[in-house]
Amino acid sequence: MRYIFALLSLFMLLFSACQPSASQTKKEAELSIKLVKYYVRYIEQSKELQVEAKFFNEHDSSFIVPSGVFIADTKLEGKKLPKEGWVHRHIKRPAGFDSLCVFRYNVSATVVHKDTVSFPTYPDFKLATPKISKKTGGLVTWAGTSLTQEDVFTLIFEDNLGNHYTDNHAGITRGAQLEIRPEHVAPLAKGKITIRVVHKRSTIDKVGDTRMVRLVEYYRTPIEAEIVD
Repeated sequence: MRYIFALLSLFMLLFSACQPSASQTKKEAELSIKLVKYYVRYIEQSKELQVEAKFFNEHDSSFIVPSGVFIADTKLEGKKLPKEGWVHRHIKRPAGFDSLCVFRYNVSATVVHKDTVSFPTYPDFKLATPKISKKTGGLVTWAGTSLTQEDVFTLIFEDNLGNHYTDNHAGITRGAQLEIRPEHVAPLAKGKITIRVVHKRSTIDKVGDTRMVRLVEYYRTPIEAEIVD
């Protein structure tokens, strides 16, 4: 009897030694994510919202999160694109724009991870000078704060003859406004013009061993204006 008991005890010790610890099991079960890219795009005129999440492993290969990626109760569709690889994507129209977008996914069977993409809406956006002078320029204003170092404002001017001029402003502004300088409209003909405005914000940071890239693009409804002397 003692011999049998000793054998059972030895077997149990060997079995326990072969089993991974709880921390090892959790570590092995969690997704290995080296890089995450989040993309949010809103087109104001058509009220179209597009959100994307791309995950890369330590070999820089994109992959699909098995449990899926969610925003609120909406599950993003996982698909493989010819040039981009695997991506989680959702497009909705009509849709409103929320300045706070929370992506949710499982990194293991029991651990849920949440990442936030924030972007101020900058309300009351307008052309403060409906007539833009070739001598003094004009002014775009909005309610709220000035732009940050991560912001890029693109103004695309087009006249009735099809002439274009693009101005990219990157970085901080002096207050909640952006100047349209005379040289921005110098190549354009006098008369009616259309101004298309794209506001982009890009941030990069690191959480643990995972690098996070967040890009938001907001396409505003085109503005009708006039160029004068």
